[in-house]
Amino acid sequence: MEYSDYEMISDFDERMRVSRLDARMREIAGASGNVMQLRAIIARQEGIPLKTFERMYYAWREHGVLGLADGRKVKKHGSLHQALDDFKRYIELDKNTSKGGYDAFMRDFRAGVAFQFGTWRDMWRAQFPYEEVPEMCPAGWIPKGWTYGNLMKMLDKDPAHLMNIAWNRQGQFAASKYTLSVIRSRVDPKTGKNLPVGAIYQADDVWHNINVFAPGVKGLFQPLEFAFYDVASAFKMGSFMKPRFNRVDEKTGRVKGENLNEFQFRSALAFVCIRTGFHRDGVRFILERGTTAIRENVQRRIAGIPYWGQKIHFEASGRMNTPAHKGMFIGNAGGNPRFKSLCEGSHNILHNASASLLGNRGRDAAHYHESAAAQEKYAEGVLAKVDDLKLPEDILKILELPYLTFDQFRQAFAAIEDAVMDRRDHRLEGWQNNQIQEFRLSESSPWLPVSALEGMTDAEKLAVRAVVRQNPEALARMENMSRKEVWRRGLCDLVRVPAIEYPAFMDPRDAKILKVAQDRTISFTDKDYFPGEKRVFVAQYVDRAGIPHWLTPGTEVRAYFCPWGDLSEKLWLCDENDNVLGIAQLATRAFWGDQEAIRKAAGEKFRDIAMMTAPMKARHVSDAAEQTAKLAWNKVVLEAAEARQFGGGAATTRERTLKADPSQFLRDVMVH
Repeated sequence: MEYSDYEMISDFDERMRVSRLDARMREIAGASGNVMQLRAIIARQEGIPLKTFERMYYAWREHGVLGLADGRKVKKHGSLHQALDDFKRYIELDKNTSKGGYDAFMRDFRAGVAFQFGTWRDMWRAQFPYEEVPEMCPAGWIPKGWTYGNLMKMLDKDPAHLMNIAWNRQGQFAASKYTLSVIRSRVDPKTGKNLPVGAIYQADDVWHNINVFAPGVKGLFQPLEFAFYDVASAFKMGSFMKPRFNRVDEKTGRVKGENLNEFQFRSALAFVCIRTGFHRDGVRFILERGTTAIRENVQRRIAGIPYWGQKIHFEASGRMNTPAHKGMFIGNAGGNPRFKSLCEGSHNILHNASASLLGNRGRDAAHYHESAAAQEKYAEGVLAKVDDLKLPEDILKILELPYLTFDQFRQAFAAIEDAVMDRRDHRLEGWQNNQIQEFRLSESSPWLPVSALEGMTDAEKLAVRAVVRQNPEALARMENMSRKEVWRRGLCDLVRVPAIEYPAFMDPRDAKILKVAQDRTISFTDKDYFPGEKRVFVAQYVDRAGIPHWLTPGTEVRAYFCPWGDLSEKLWLCDENDNVLGIAQLATRAFWGDQEAIRKAAGEKFRDIAMMTAPMKARHVSDAAEQTAKLAWNKVVLEAAEARQFGGGAATTRERTLKADPSQFLRDVMVH
């Protein structure tokens, strides 16, 4: 008889009812023969419907007499549920496994720690009411129902169990996958219209799961990228990729990985706004709290851009570093990846599509090929040999290494990316308005859009429709548009920020303090973005009105540059108060072997000289005319004086005339 279970039943009548049913259940369990028929007979005798009686029987088999009792009349003190609460606390605190938490729970239980239900002595009295309580808890004793398997089985009925454990053990970020999602749609349920292209962009940083190498960079490295996606079309409309190489810190001597940083993201976002554009009604950038972030001071600068600032808005997920309960340390801040789920899903698609490229690392340590470490070691040794021998970088092009160069990877990945963006076999949400109707004239001919009918005559249109109507299932279809098709359809609604507003996207600390050289150029070096190169810009800027201005040698300016695309050929100049002066252009470099380029550069130099001297010539035009007249007059006088076309007597007369009346002498000379 399980006396401890009966003690849990507080009502005497309920205890007697359960006792009677317990005896009948034991009768069934010990019977042989047709057990189902016996259950039906006993159910009829007890006046209980057969199905209800069968449920009671199986509850009795699993939970004993408590399975037969009315739950409202069962004592909570000392119940399994109270033990479960304490058990949860232990497994949530254990940083490794639930079994470790269970073992700690049982150690404390046997040591006499008081829990909600009491101590082990209370549980012993409840389970063995007619036995004497031992002085110490028997080694290995486990109260009924307290096995690890049974307690874990009970936890399976708690929907918050996995989230609570993840939050306590790993933090809020790990627990986020067990919480409800905010379901969003591209289609407005009120109007049925789709989100316009360019209205919402999502951005994220990506580490590509591949090893590559490049001339001038030591060893193997992973490509890093800032990726921008348009939510309406799911199109990847911005890609900014760089190598992840290692360098030695000059101060500490430690080797550091050169990862993506916030300056690079600010400049990438500026590039998108200036070169790609966004919807004419405005754009909302979905960002994060880490590298892919725009800080509040920069957001204020962007908001201050005349007209354009009110069209650009930012949104980021909440900081996921809230402790599960008081007393815990606050973790590192991070964003919710589900807040920009389009980025995460698209990264996964592109990673899978590029998994066959040489040098793929696998998506995590579990998928890292066993020979990869030896392969990397071999390649690193070959590349180190090239560096030690100071061989020309072209040697890398003929080496047979099991890896792609950085440029080869970019080209291959761009082709894969383009193919994914062209695919129509997808299940993107909210695509009912992004479909295209197509037709073909036979089952072997290519599909054509219905818009192709617009270039046909009425007779041709009727003929096509007649052919399609004969077999519409094979000759007509509705197809999803690709990501690229939806993106291109919306390009007509995009607007772009003027390039001169680039400094507003930068943090003031990004500026370089530069001085204009005597040759009227502005130059700087940057080993991170332009290694081994001196960037030289003409010290002439074009202001907002399109008017060019020269800077005086020795003038100091605040300069901003962009490392991406064609914007890297521009330098934005600001005064000491960070007010934008204008944009300077990269100075032309002429190749020694290209005579045409040299002649073009020389022509630019002569034009520059002409432009610089033109105001001076204008100021001195009268002085120049007077000086020219004097020189011409002297020439005439001297030439006439030296002429010997007169006789001796005449010459003597002229000499006398010259001495007596010089003006008459000149008149005589001019006449002859």
